[in-house]
Amino acid sequence: MVFPTDIKNRLLSHLHQAVDQKIATSKSMIDSAVESKTNETKSTAGDKYETGRAMMQAEQEKSEVRLAQSMYLKNVLNTIKTDHNHKLVQMGSLVSTKDHHYFISIGIGKIILKDHLIYAISPESPIGKLLLGKKVDDKFIFQEKLRHISALL
Repeated sequence: MVFPTDIKNRLLSHLHQAVDQKIATSKSMIDSAVESKTNETKSTAGDKYETGRAMMQAEQEKSEVRLAQSMYLKNVLNTIKTDHNHKLVQMGSLVSTKDHHYFISIGIGKIILKDHLIYAISPESPIGKLLLGKKVDDKFIFQEKLRHISALL
């Protein structure tokens, strides 16, 4: 399959947008939890007040973890170079097999760009580990099926 020449740049841009959205959502959730905790007034039912504050604190902490994870993904994306074709599968490679296309980057999943279905996968994922270091015409087994690398950008 022939991809547009700027496909890797468009994939990377799509991933940046997805991660930016996750960052914005996490920040919004943190702000909301902080505001809710601040505005919570102590009622005569002290246990209810404490339970509500504890729940808001837990929600804030979950959102902070999600934010840290998203910031990590953003940093990973910032290391990807799309300006050259790879001879061996590595971070930033676009790998094609008969059935699927994989962008070695972060594990976001399916991306559809101009009628192309491409899976954004992490090099730490099961298939990412199998692909790393492979070249065009190499074969590998994934999910009990023999696969063949037909193209590599």
